[in-house]
Amino acid sequence: MGMSPYKMLDNQFQDLVADQTRLVVEIGSERGEGSTAYFRDWAQARGVDFHTVDVTDEARSHFANNVDYGGIGDIHFHTVDTGHAWCRDVLPTLNKQIAVLYLDNFDWIDPVNLQYQWLHDQIAAYAVRGVVMSNENSQEEHRLQTLYCLPHMAHQSIILIDDTYYDVTSPTGWGGKCGTAIPLMLAAGYAIANTDQGVVCYRGIDFKYL
Repeated sequence: MGMSPYKMLDNQFQDLVADQTRLVVEIGSERGEGSTAYFRDWAQARGVDFHTVDVTDEARSHFANNVDYGGIGDIHFHTVDTGHAWCRDVLPTLNKQIAVLYLDNFDWIDPVNLQYQWLHDQIAAYAVRGVVMSNENSQEEHRLQTLYCLPHMAHQSIILIDDTYYDVTSPTGWGGKCGTAIPLMLAAGYAIANTDQGVVCYRGIDFKYL
């Protein structure tokens, strides 16, 4: 969808506790879109550890080799087979709570884009890694990431998600990447707002979206 829900942090959630006891976690590092650089700067300004997780090391190389993007800074890069395995196995060892979680990984297939070669190239790239790129697999990956992250979320925290939308035909009422993850967030006490910048789930903090 090309949204940038993380940019809500520019003028929202100003009372969010962000200090050395907290984490910012991004699952799905940027490919030049700007999210990783944004979180690097936001976290560094507040003394918060920032971890970004991806299935390739493209983002690390991007920041290391392009000084115009501000360098790696204090980014903790993690290259993994799956994001949910990192959430299950590594996240608990960090011994900190997540203040901001950004879920934007495992690409979603919009049938409208099947006419374009770039989408078929993307599906083929997944296959090279032994992964079937399908919307069912995308939802299950995001559901598992949510399941394993929730125990490590600070009470006052936000979850930013992209490529997720209202869907009256879905059993959960939501479609897209986090269509099956949102019920877990609701059960954990999060409120959800669908904005023109993307979907934000928040707990323990006010959100007034105009």
